[in-house]
Amino acid sequence: MKLNDINTIYSSYEKSIASKYIDEDDSLTILAENLGSSTMFDGAIVYIDEFAGFTEQEYSIIKKLFKKAKKVSVAICADTSTFEELTNPESDVFYYNKKAAKKLVELAASDVDDTQPPIIMDKSYRFKNNELKHLEQNIYAFPYEKYENPVENISLFLAANPYSEIENIAENIIKLVREDGLKFSDIAVISKDIEEFESPAKTIFAKYNIPIFIDKKEDLNQNVLIKYILSIINIFAKNWAREDVFSYLKSGLYDDIEKEDIYKLENYCLKWGIRGTKWYKDDWTYGVGVAWHATRAAYHAAPTIFKQSKE
Repeated sequence: MKLNDINTIYSSYEKSIASKYIDEDDSLTILAENLGSSTMFDGAIVYIDEFAGFTEQEYSIIKKLFKKAKKVSVAICADTSTFEELTNPESDVFYYNKKAAKKLVELAASDVDDTQPPIIMDKSYRFKNNELKHLEQNIYAFPYEKYENPVENISLFLAANPYSEIENIAENIIKLVREDGLKFSDIAVISKDIEEFESPAKTIFAKYNIPIFIDKKEDLNQNVLIKYILSIINIFAKNWAREDVFSYLKSGLYDDIEKEDIYKLENYCLKWGIRGTKWYKDDWTYGVGVAWHATRAAYHAAPTIFKQSKE
């Protein structure tokens, strides 16, 4: 009985949102359903790259593209061009890539008359020394091949914690710059966990005067200019909420107000409950003394947004 009730509720929920909301998965389903009637990809040449696997919806889209496009090329990162026999996913780092490639070959064979055999690009241009090339080929291989030549370009360092690891990296960077003539821009530090090493890297590299750029995706809302613009919009949209006003003041995009005055102003507003129309309707008559004069000065030094009310 409970399952029937849940089904009834869920069915009603699906109907209520069907014409109002679309998520990313829905958009893929809609695309797959409408590709057949679209002429956009007729005779097109399509390249698909940087995928380790595909969802069922994505497979259905690719299947439609096989029929519509003149040519569809899919790049898969793997160590072989044959995908008939799949190994254990725990021992093969390319297992899921090969699984995706195998399914794509099967889809193409069932829908396309002229299919080309997979092309394996076995020549690596990534590594400039044989040691890295050998490591890439054997790090997950079993049995592996032993590197017989002297090792000059790979070293190991056993670190007690992330800070000692970054400290060692910083020392080696300074050595490469001072003794080997490299530029800081010639050196990259690669980590699989940027979050763990970002803070110690910034601290320790600053100590060694090493410039640092961390290549990672940032939330757009964390951009100072975006925060500044959003805070202005929110001030008027939310009737001068205190949080939005001080988010605007603390953005750091102007220097008309000293930081100390902003903090005093914030404490003053918290104490006297200044929010909404209290910001601009009447003169402030709360409290007296040094703190009051400092906050009042900060208020008058603020940009014109503080002087505008209903405009």
